[in-house]
Amino acid sequence: MRNTTKDLALILILFLVFFMIRPQLNVSDTPPPTTIPPTIPPETIPPTTIPPQVTPIPTKPPEPRPVLEIVDEELLQGPGGEFWISGGIRNNGDIEMYNVQASLTLFDRFGNVMEAKKSAPIEVLNPGVTVKFNLMRSEFLKSNIADYNLTAEGREYR
Repeated sequence: MRNTTKDLALILILFLVFFMIRPQLNVSDTPPPTTIPPTIPPETIPPTTIPPQVTPIPTKPPEPRPVLEIVDEELLQGPGGEFWISGGIRNNGDIEMYNVQASLTLFDRFGNVMEAKKSAPIEVLNPGVTVKFNLMRSEFLKSNIADYNLTAEGREYR
């Protein structure tokens, strides 16, 4: 208890000394005044220059979506080793497409073309319409095919 009284007395003395000395140190709570820069006479300010007309750099247009698209393709093999590819061709364009057909290229494991085949042509494929196709081949087993490429072809005119 005695130490607490001494501590309080010491704090009180320090507090009083601080406030007695502070006015003599000329310490204030306000910051020192800042200097205001001199004003520039209007005749010495350079005129605003207008930048030359900027020509925008053309941006690359988005890649067009293919007009003809293969959808729902499947590579199937039957019990006798025959295989076929089926799916649909969709016209995503705004105009009719003519002589539309699926084109199939088969590749072996070395990248050599084994065969190229096309489906029967569809005379007219209207916009937004999907037609089914089947391509069948019975000479090659599915295990001999390393890769294949399937595309849709057609023309915008008759």
